[in-house]
Amino acid sequence: MTQNIFHKTPFEVHNPRLKKGRSIGCGFARFLGFKRLLFILLFSTMHTFLAHNVHGGAEYVYVQKSMNDKAIVVRFNGNACLIEKGVGCLSLWRYEGKTILINSPGIFLGVGSELLIPDLGQKCRIWNSQFLGAIKTPSSPPSTDHGKPPPRVDCTDKHWIQSKSNDGSIIILEDMSAWKVDAINRVDSMLWLPTEEVIVCSGEMINLNNGAKVGVTKLK
Repeated sequence: MTQNIFHKTPFEVHNPRLKKGRSIGCGFARFLGFKRLLFILLFSTMHTFLAHNVHGGAEYVYVQKSMNDKAIVVRFNGNACLIEKGVGCLSLWRYEGKTILINSPGIFLGVGSELLIPDLGQKCRIWNSQFLGAIKTPSSPPSTDHGKPPPRVDCTDKHWIQSKSNDGSIIILEDMSAWKVDAINRVDSMLWLPTEEVIVCSGEMINLNNGAKVGVTKLK
């Protein structure tokens, strides 16, 4: 078959591999276009994620429970965290049931976060934090000076586990109080160990050593 050369340039006539090269070049260009589109999609996804999780400033939180260098704080969206602070903020215990400031330069409670008590001019670093999830709150929490009603629940003093059943269904604390663990949470409580510290907040026992929480009912 005679090759049609009437629609080709003289350079293409003497270079039959040029058409193949152009096809390869177009394919490479399409590949680069796909990579660029993929990069844009990934960038958009990361931007959306950061917009929902990064807080570049100070945020008021509610101090649910203060325990020496540890405390349970609750954000205004109801999410609770167990934090461990560094040296300073000696008056944190006085702010149990009140609000304080947490300054997070990046992600909330991320690296470099600080705890501030503006009324007393106290500041300290936050060394560690553990997300506890949403804590059960009453229907009508009290309001604060900062406008929004903070989540508030009743917590016991700090206790430690004296003994428990092998299946994690019953936990006995050092004050001899007995607690029945909800069936759905026993896969967690069966791994808890004697002497681990806990507190109970509105029907939920929180392990202060690992941040895990289980639903409980007091038996005696």
